[in-house]
Amino acid sequence: MIEIIALWDAGDTHAAAHSVWADMVTGALESDALPGGHPNLPGPGETSRVSHAYGPNVARLLEVKRRFDPDRVFQAIPCRTRRKVGQPSLHIAKRGNSLNPRTLTTRWAATIGLLLATTALTAPQAMAADTATASGRVGATAAEPLGKLGPLTGLIIERIQVSDDVAASKFGTDSPIEDPVREAQVLDAVRKQAETAGVDADAAVAFFQDQITASKIVQRGLFDRWNAHPEEAPTTRPDLGPIRSKLDHLTTALLAELKDTEQVRGKPVACRVQLALAGASGAAVAHLDALHGQALKTATDSVCRPGGLESSNR
Repeated sequence: MIEIIALWDAGDTHAAAHSVWADMVTGALESDALPGGHPNLPGPGETSRVSHAYGPNVARLLEVKRRFDPDRVFQAIPCRTRRKVGQPSLHIAKRGNSLNPRTLTTRWAATIGLLLATTALTAPQAMAADTATASGRVGATAAEPLGKLGPLTGLIIERIQVSDDVAASKFGTDSPIEDPVREAQVLDAVRKQAETAGVDADAAVAFFQDQITASKIVQRGLFDRWNAHPEEAPTTRPDLGPIRSKLDHLTTALLAELKDTEQVRGKPVACRVQLALAGASGAAVAHLDALHGQALKTATDSVCRPGGLESSNR
Protein backbone atom coordinates (compact mmCIF):
# COMPACT_ATOMS: atom_id res chain seq x y z
CA MET A 1 0.00 0.00 0.00
CA ILE A 2 1.23 3.49 -0.83
CA GLU A 3 0.04 6.72 0.75
CA ILE A 4 1.07 9.82 -1.18
CA ILE A 5 1.06 13.03 0.86
CA ALA A 6 2.08 16.60 -0.02
CA LEU A 7 1.77 19.32 2.64
CA TRP A 8 2.12 23.07 2.30
CA ASP A 9 1.32 26.18 4.29
CA ALA A 10 -1.55 28.48 3.38
CA GLY A 11 -0.21 31.13 1.03
CA ASP A 12 2.58 28.94 -0.36
CA THR A 13 3.30 30.22 -3.87
CA HIS A 14 4.10 26.69 -5.05
CA ALA A 15 0.77 25.19 -3.96
CA ALA A 16 -0.14 24.10 -7.49
CA ALA A 17 3.15 22.23 -7.89
CA HIS A 18 2.49 20.19 -4.74
CA SER A 19 -0.93 19.11 -6.01
CA VAL A 20 0.52 18.32 -9.44
CA TRP A 21 3.15 16.12 -7.80
CA ALA A 22 0.55 14.18 -5.80
CA ASP A 23 -1.67 13.74 -8.86
CA MET A 24 1.16 12.64 -11.14
CA VAL A 25 2.59 10.07 -8.72
CA THR A 26 -0.93 8.74 -8.17
CA GLY A 27 -1.54 8.59 -11.91
CA ALA A 28 1.75 6.76 -12.47
CA LEU A 29 0.61 3.93 -10.19
CA GLU A 30 -3.11 4.02 -11.04
CA SER A 31 -3.05 1.11 -13.47
CA ASP A 32 -1.56 -1.15 -10.80
CA ALA A 33 -3.95 -0.03 -8.05
CA LEU A 34 -7.25 -1.51 -6.97
CA PRO A 35 -10.34 0.59 -7.87
CA GLY A 36 -11.03 3.38 -5.41
CA GLY A 37 -7.81 3.03 -3.47
CA HIS A 38 -7.64 2.25 0.24
CA PRO A 39 -10.81 3.41 2.07
CA ASN A 40 -8.82 4.99 4.91
CA LEU A 41 -6.49 7.03 2.73
CA PRO A 42 -8.47 9.33 0.40
CA GLY A 43 -7.36 12.93 0.04
CA PRO A 44 -9.53 16.00 0.69
CA GLY A 45 -12.23 16.28 -1.96
CA GLU A 46 -11.73 12.76 -3.32
CA THR A 47 -15.36 11.84 -2.75
CA SER A 48 -15.49 9.68 -5.87
CA ARG A 49 -12.75 7.45 -4.46
CA VAL A 50 -14.77 7.06 -1.25
CA SER A 51 -17.76 5.91 -3.29
CA HIS A 52 -15.60 3.32 -5.06
CA ALA A 53 -14.04 2.10 -1.82
CA TYR A 54 -17.29 1.60 0.11
CA GLY A 55 -19.43 0.56 -2.84
CA PRO A 56 -23.13 -0.06 -2.09
CA ASN A 57 -22.59 0.76 1.61
CA VAL A 58 -21.72 4.41 0.97
CA ALA A 59 -25.31 5.76 1.13
CA ARG A 60 -26.01 4.06 4.46
CA LEU A 61 -22.68 5.23 5.93
CA LEU A 62 -23.28 8.80 4.80
CA GLU A 63 -26.66 8.79 6.52
CA VAL A 64 -25.00 7.63 9.76
CA LYS A 65 -22.37 10.35 9.29
CA ARG A 66 -25.00 13.07 8.85
CA ARG A 67 -26.92 11.86 11.92
CA PHE A 68 -24.08 11.55 14.41
CA ASP A 69 -21.59 14.12 13.06
CA PRO A 70 -23.63 16.93 11.43
CA ASP A 71 -20.86 19.49 12.03
CA ARG A 72 -18.13 17.32 10.52
CA VAL A 73 -15.94 17.16 13.61
CA PHE A 74 -14.38 14.03 12.12
CA GLN A 75 -13.03 14.81 8.66
CA ALA A 76 -10.41 12.17 7.89
CA ILE A 77 -12.55 10.71 5.10
CA PRO A 78 -14.08 13.22 2.63
CA CYS A 79 -17.86 12.95 2.33
CA ARG A 80 -20.50 14.87 0.41
CA THR A 81 -21.81 16.55 3.55
CA ARG A 82 -21.98 20.11 4.88
CA ARG A 83 -18.51 21.48 5.60
CA LYS A 84 -17.59 22.95 8.95
CA VAL A 85 -16.95 26.71 8.89
CA GLY A 86 -13.30 27.77 8.93
CA GLN A 87 -10.24 27.68 6.71
CA PRO A 88 -7.24 25.43 7.42
CA SER A 89 -3.81 26.95 7.93
CA LEU A 90 -2.19 23.84 6.45
CA HIS A 91 -3.19 22.41 3.08
CA ILE A 92 -2.86 18.79 2.10
CA ALA A 93 -2.91 16.77 -1.10
CA LYS A 94 -3.24 13.13 -0.07
CA ARG A 95 -3.77 10.14 -2.29
CA GLY A 96 -3.99 6.48 -1.28
CA ASN A 97 -3.46 3.54 -3.62
CA SER A 98 -3.94 -0.10 -2.68
CA LEU A 99 -1.68 -1.86 -5.15
CA ASN A 100 -2.58 -5.27 -6.54
CA PRO A 101 0.03 -7.62 -5.01
CA ARG A 102 -0.49 -10.39 -7.53
CA THR A 103 2.38 -9.38 -9.80
CA LEU A 104 6.07 -8.95 -9.13
CA THR A 105 6.16 -5.76 -11.17
CA THR A 106 3.53 -4.19 -8.92
CA ARG A 107 5.44 -5.05 -5.75
CA TRP A 108 8.59 -3.65 -7.35
CA ALA A 109 6.73 -0.49 -8.36
CA ALA A 110 5.54 -0.01 -4.79
CA THR A 111 9.08 -0.15 -3.43
CA ILE A 112 10.55 2.13 -6.07
CA GLY A 113 7.55 4.43 -5.90
CA LEU A 114 8.03 5.00 -2.18
CA LEU A 115 11.70 5.84 -2.60
CA LEU A 116 11.17 8.20 -5.52
CA ALA A 117 8.09 9.79 -4.01
CA THR A 118 10.05 10.67 -0.89
CA THR A 119 12.77 12.24 -3.02
CA ALA A 120 10.26 14.15 -5.14
CA LEU A 121 8.43 15.48 -2.09
CA THR A 122 11.47 17.37 -0.80
CA ALA A 123 13.01 18.32 -4.14
CA PRO A 124 10.51 20.72 -5.77
CA GLN A 125 10.68 23.54 -3.20
CA ALA A 126 14.47 23.48 -3.01
CA MET A 127 14.79 23.45 -6.79
CA ALA A 128 12.14 26.10 -7.27
CA ALA A 129 13.84 28.43 -4.81
CA ASP A 130 16.97 28.42 -6.94
CA THR A 131 15.22 28.81 -10.27
CA ALA A 132 12.62 31.54 -9.88
CA THR A 133 12.69 33.66 -13.01
CA ALA A 134 10.29 36.07 -14.63
CA SER A 135 9.73 33.77 -17.60
CA GLY A 136 9.85 30.46 -15.76
CA ARG A 137 11.53 28.93 -18.81
CA VAL A 138 13.34 25.63 -18.45
CA GLY A 139 16.94 26.08 -19.51
CA ALA A 140 17.21 29.51 -17.88
CA THR A 141 19.31 27.83 -15.15
CA ALA A 142 21.32 24.65 -14.71
CA ALA A 143 18.45 23.02 -12.77
CA GLU A 144 16.22 20.56 -14.57
CA PRO A 145 13.58 17.97 -13.67
CA LEU A 146 14.78 14.97 -11.68
CA GLY A 147 15.29 11.39 -12.75
CA LYS A 148 16.15 9.50 -15.89
CA LEU A 149 13.37 11.26 -17.79
CA GLY A 150 14.31 14.69 -16.41
CA PRO A 151 16.00 16.06 -19.55
CA LEU A 152 13.15 14.85 -21.78
CA THR A 153 10.55 16.34 -19.46
CA GLY A 154 12.46 19.61 -19.30
CA LEU A 155 12.33 19.91 -23.08
CA ILE A 156 8.62 19.07 -23.09
CA ILE A 157 7.99 21.83 -20.56
CA GLU A 158 10.06 24.28 -22.59
CA ARG A 159 7.99 23.48 -25.67
CA ILE A 160 4.79 23.97 -23.68
CA GLN A 161 5.99 27.38 -22.55
CA VAL A 162 6.76 28.39 -26.13
CA SER A 163 3.02 27.96 -26.64
CA ASP A 164 2.57 31.19 -24.68
CA ASP A 165 4.43 33.03 -27.44
CA VAL A 166 2.46 31.21 -30.13
CA ALA A 167 -0.77 32.31 -28.44
CA ALA A 168 0.46 35.89 -28.14
CA SER A 169 1.36 35.95 -31.83
CA LYS A 170 -2.12 34.75 -32.84
CA PHE A 171 -4.33 36.57 -30.34
CA GLY A 172 -6.42 39.28 -31.94
CA THR A 173 -5.58 38.12 -35.47
CA ASP A 174 -7.17 35.84 -38.04
CA SER A 175 -4.58 33.12 -37.34
CA PRO A 176 -6.45 30.06 -36.00
CA ILE A 177 -5.34 27.86 -33.14
CA GLU A 178 -6.25 24.83 -35.26
CA ASP A 179 -3.95 24.61 -38.28
CA PRO A 180 -4.26 21.10 -39.80
CA VAL A 181 -2.00 21.90 -42.75
CA ARG A 182 0.83 23.12 -40.52
CA GLU A 183 0.34 20.19 -38.13
CA ALA A 184 0.57 17.70 -41.00
CA GLN A 185 3.79 19.35 -42.20
CA VAL A 186 5.30 19.17 -38.71
CA LEU A 187 4.39 15.51 -38.22
CA ASP A 188 5.67 14.58 -41.68
CA ALA A 189 9.00 16.25 -40.87
CA VAL A 190 9.08 14.46 -37.51
CA ARG A 191 8.61 11.09 -39.19
CA LYS A 192 11.53 11.73 -41.54
CA GLN A 193 13.79 13.00 -38.74
CA ALA A 194 12.87 10.06 -36.54
CA GLU A 195 13.80 7.55 -39.24
CA THR A 196 17.15 9.29 -39.69
CA ALA A 197 17.76 9.37 -35.93
CA GLY A 198 16.89 5.70 -35.47
CA VAL A 199 13.75 6.43 -33.44
CA ASP A 200 10.54 4.48 -33.99
CA ALA A 201 8.72 6.73 -36.45
CA ASP A 202 5.17 5.85 -35.42
CA ALA A 203 5.98 6.36 -31.73
CA ALA A 204 7.65 9.69 -32.50
CA VAL A 205 4.63 10.90 -34.47
CA ALA A 206 2.31 9.92 -31.61
CA PHE A 207 4.55 11.73 -29.14
CA PHE A 208 4.64 14.93 -31.20
CA GLN A 209 0.90 14.76 -31.78
CA ASP A 210 0.63 14.99 -27.99
CA GLN A 211 2.94 18.02 -28.03
CA ILE A 212 0.73 19.74 -30.59
CA THR A 213 -2.39 18.93 -28.57
CA ALA A 214 -0.75 20.27 -25.41
CA SER A 215 0.17 23.48 -27.21
CA LYS A 216 -3.44 23.97 -28.30
CA ILE A 217 -4.60 23.44 -24.72
CA VAL A 218 -2.37 26.33 -23.63
CA GLN A 219 -3.40 28.53 -26.53
CA ARG A 220 -7.12 28.02 -25.91
CA GLY A 221 -6.68 28.58 -22.20
CA LEU A 222 -4.76 31.80 -22.71
CA PHE A 223 -7.26 33.04 -25.28
CA ASP A 224 -10.08 32.45 -22.79
CA ARG A 225 -8.11 34.20 -20.05
CA TRP A 226 -7.24 37.20 -22.18
CA ASN A 227 -10.78 37.56 -23.49
CA ALA A 228 -12.14 37.46 -19.96
CA HIS A 229 -9.43 39.80 -18.62
CA PRO A 230 -8.30 42.12 -21.43
CA GLU A 231 -5.88 43.87 -19.08
CA GLU A 232 -3.83 40.64 -19.00
CA ALA A 233 -3.66 40.31 -22.79
CA PRO A 234 -0.23 40.72 -24.42
CA THR A 235 0.59 44.21 -25.65
CA THR A 236 3.09 43.03 -28.26
CA ARG A 237 2.78 40.37 -30.94
CA PRO A 238 5.82 38.07 -31.32
CA ASP A 239 6.92 37.09 -34.82
CA LEU A 240 5.99 33.48 -35.61
CA GLY A 241 9.20 32.99 -37.64
CA PRO A 242 11.64 32.88 -34.69
CA ILE A 243 9.09 30.93 -32.66
CA ARG A 244 8.91 28.20 -35.30
CA SER A 245 12.72 28.12 -35.49
CA LYS A 246 12.82 27.49 -31.77
CA LEU A 247 10.20 24.76 -32.10
CA ASP A 248 12.28 23.12 -34.84
CA HIS A 249 15.31 23.18 -32.53
CA LEU A 250 13.25 21.63 -29.74
CA THR A 251 12.02 18.92 -32.13
CA THR A 252 15.60 17.85 -32.83
CA ALA A 253 16.46 17.87 -29.14
CA LEU A 254 13.32 15.94 -28.19
CA LEU A 255 14.00 13.25 -30.79
CA ALA A 256 17.52 12.84 -29.40
CA GLU A 257 16.08 12.39 -25.90
CA LEU A 258 13.51 9.88 -27.16
CA LYS A 259 16.42 7.88 -28.57
CA ASP A 260 18.49 8.17 -25.37
CA THR A 261 15.60 7.11 -23.12
CA GLU A 262 14.40 4.10 -25.12
CA GLN A 263 15.45 1.63 -22.42
CA VAL A 264 13.60 3.25 -19.51
CA ARG A 265 10.57 4.18 -21.63
CA GLY A 266 10.28 0.56 -22.74
CA LYS A 267 9.71 -0.62 -19.16
CA PRO A 268 6.16 0.53 -18.37
CA VAL A 269 6.23 0.49 -14.56
CA ALA A 270 9.70 2.00 -14.22
CA CYS A 271 8.83 4.58 -16.85
CA ARG A 272 5.65 5.70 -15.08
CA VAL A 273 7.51 6.17 -11.80
CA GLN A 274 10.36 8.07 -13.46
CA LEU A 275 7.88 10.20 -15.39
CA ALA A 276 5.99 11.09 -12.22
CA LEU A 277 9.24 12.16 -10.58
CA ALA A 278 10.35 14.21 -13.59
CA GLY A 279 6.93 15.76 -14.11
CA ALA A 280 6.45 16.83 -10.51
CA SER A 281 9.93 18.29 -10.09
CA GLY A 282 9.75 19.92 -13.52
CA ALA A 283 6.41 21.55 -12.71
CA ALA A 284 7.95 23.00 -9.54
CA VAL A 285 11.08 24.27 -11.29
CA ALA A 286 9.04 25.94 -14.02
CA HIS A 287 6.31 27.18 -11.64
CA LEU A 288 3.61 25.72 -13.88
CA ASP A 289 0.08 26.91 -13.21
CA ALA A 290 -2.96 24.65 -13.60
CA LEU A 291 -3.28 25.34 -17.34
CA HIS A 292 0.32 24.47 -18.12
CA GLY A 293 0.18 21.53 -15.71
CA GLN A 294 -2.76 20.14 -17.67
CA ALA A 295 -0.78 20.60 -20.88
CA LEU A 296 2.18 18.75 -19.34
CA LYS A 297 0.00 15.75 -18.51
CA THR A 298 -1.27 15.68 -22.10
CA ALA A 299 2.22 16.12 -23.56
CA THR A 300 3.57 13.12 -21.62
CA ASP A 301 0.70 10.73 -22.41
CA SER A 302 2.74 8.59 -24.81
CA VAL A 303 6.19 8.90 -23.22
CA CYS A 304 5.91 5.44 -21.65
CA ARG A 305 5.46 2.81 -24.32
CA PRO A 306 3.00 0.00 -23.41
CA GLY A 307 4.68 -3.38 -23.46
CA GLY A 308 7.86 -2.09 -25.04
CA LEU A 309 11.26 -3.46 -24.19
CA GLU A 310 10.16 -4.99 -20.91
CA SER A 311 7.97 -7.58 -22.61
CA SER A 312 10.36 -8.23 -25.51
CA ASN A 313 13.33 -8.94 -23.22
CA ARG A 314 11.68 -11.68 -21.17
